[in-house]
Amino acid sequence: MAALLDENVEPWDLLMRKITPTKAIPLGTVLTLPATGSEWNNGLVISRRSIEKKVGFSHPLVYPKFSLLDPRYTLTLPDRQLRSGIYDAMTHCIDLFLTGQTIPLNDNLYMSVMRELVDISKEIFKKPASIEIHGRLICAASFALNQILSLGKQTCAGIHMIGHQLTVMYGIDHGASLAMVSPSFLRHFKKTRGYLMARCAERVFDIYNGTDEEKIDAFIDNLEKWILEIGHVLKVSEYTHQKVGENDVEKTTKLVMESMGNKPFGWNNEVTEEIVRDVLTQVII
Repeated sequence: MAALLDENVEPWDLLMRKITPTKAIPLGTVLTLPATGSEWNNGLVISRRSIEKKVGFSHPLVYPKFSLLDPRYTLTLPDRQLRSGIYDAMTHCIDLFLTGQTIPLNDNLYMSVMRELVDISKEIFKKPASIEIHGRLICAASFALNQILSLGKQTCAGIHMIGHQLTVMYGIDHGASLAMVSPSFLRHFKKTRGYLMARCAERVFDIYNGTDEEKIDAFIDNLEKWILEIGHVLKVSEYTHQKVGENDVEKTTKLVMESMGNKPFGWNNEVTEEIVRDVLTQVII
């Protein structure tokens, strides 16, 4: 991490927003795993398993001064990391733009990135996949979270906030946790976010027939189908045979809400404790 701290300062206090950095070491990156967009943004997430916390941090001082994006360095990635990276990028698009607010230019650009990720997924798992397809994944993942497309947007991040705590609980890969959460999460917001879901059905999955209500369902159903097609699972118990405890839903719900200050969160503060619990009830099986 590039942020410079004074001696005798606990680094964790920075992540908990108790202190603010005033200077940073100039940082450059060499991309090896397309997913988080760290090569083009100023954010990070750190897990501290000893206290069951996974928290994010961002600050203008820690933007990279340069980044080297060479797809040759991604050619040896295993499928597990590729599918997690692809779905992390997809969720960055969903969490950042798929709300009840519409800004046509931004929204259309995000849907183009989503469509690109779906198209890439048809080729990237072939052995050997071309360097061109790996380069396309780098570009798509970078644009998904470079903070340019989200200018002016009222974002959500609800899927990420729930997925983070599945990683805390079970050690599930980040992208895999998001894949589990997304379908049931989106079904809770068909009324308030339905317009853009219907447009996603059209632009991302070529579904133009039917009413907007039918397209909303088709978008979520096709997203769920695609999640499975690229090799993710939808239940915790299906992820490398994880064991689920009797009180895991309540424990994970508590972790999510504590990470958000025990208040509703997301776009318009729509994500309540009840919704978090219901989503986790469908995932922690």
